[in-house]
Amino acid sequence: MRIGFIFPTLLLLCLICLISCNNDNTFIGGCDLDNPRDELPWLKTRIDSMASSDSPQIIYCYVVKGKYKNSTVFRFEDCNPVLAKVIFTLNCDGNPIESEDEFISIRDLKNPVIIWKPNDFACQVSF
Repeated sequence: MRIGFIFPTLLLLCLICLISCNNDNTFIGGCDLDNPRDELPWLKTRIDSMASSDSPQIIYCYVVKGKYKNSTVFRFEDCNPVLAKVIFTLNCDGNPIESEDEFISIRDLKNPVIIWKPNDFACQVSF
């Protein structure tokens, strides 16, 4: 039963990534923005896609802004207690910063703040 949820979840994440691809790779120096969701087009596209999703799994998804190695990063998190999903960390350009040699945990972020979660968010998160 658990395997039956993994494929649709991975498919949703891939779809979000494909939908959010664009040619706007503008870097905003420092990325210390008051409202990154609205000021970074790639982030707005991804969050809007998640917010409009009709997947029942979206109630476990949220986006965190924090500092990693003195740079602002964004983590697309999931708190589903039953499924293990791919969680990724992106820089201000929307590019992944993790490699095969380096996995970034939420614990590695300084000053993490949730910048988006669905209205019917199913989890209690504390940092």
